[in-house]
Amino acid sequence: SSWRVIVPMLLGAMAKTVASPVRGRLCPCPCRLPGALAASRQRKAFGARGSFEPLPLRCTSYTNQSIQENGNDLWGTSKELYEEAGGARVRQHINPLKKELQVPTQAPEWTECFLDPSLPLEVDVGCGSGRFLLARARRGTATAATTAGEGSAGTSPSPSRNYLGMDIRNKLVDRSLKWAELLGAGANLHYMTTNATVSFRSVLSGYPGGVAFVSVQYPDPHFKKRHHKRRIVQDDFIQQIALVLS
Repeated sequence: SSWRVIVPMLLGAMAKTVASPVRGRLCPCPCRLPGALAASRQRKAFGARGSFEPLPLRCTSYTNQSIQENGNDLWGTSKELYEEAGGARVRQHINPLKKELQVPTQAPEWTECFLDPSLPLEVDVGCGSGRFLLARARRGTATAATTAGEGSAGTSPSPSRNYLGMDIRNKLVDRSLKWAELLGAGANLHYMTTNATVSFRSVLSGYPGGVAFVSVQYPDPHFKKRHHKRRIVQDDFIQQIALVLS
């Protein structure tokens, strides 16, 4: 019968996969790409199939030059930082309609979040790992340091803006705060756990320096009609942003 042929074939394929020195491994970095995919990317990047020599299986996330600027790791992607800050295993999606997430969050004590709360504020909704704001804050500090260096001697650099990241996943927020602390960006960078679709106005309406910029990057479109209520970008949320920016 057919199963007597199919079962040995499946077992043989599994054995080859486990024995393979590449296919059976995962990338050691947090992206956890399958070894076969990583090897395929290396082949495309470093040579044609005929002249390709296998490279050590290691993701280039930690040394990618596109995230370097003037020798500084703006995005905080060094392996040492990952190891010191620790990992964060979270679900990709959190139900925003949970009862506890429908209660508006009260505004924090801004003097505990920022060194100078009178500065204009940039907000990133759904900040995830927080790297976008981390790079923005560190780049702004570097620019301020350059400007201070061109001015009078002894002038200390001061940031021109504050940055606030909002996310619904508490573990990601905790790790982002740890990254900011380790990289010395905590003076004008803060992350908080909140459901922005419910709490955006209650959190930011009383911010002393005013909100200058709001970003919502790659929101889940939730194509299915029954999931439209889970979307971040909805009429009520846009109205909250408009009121805060006005």
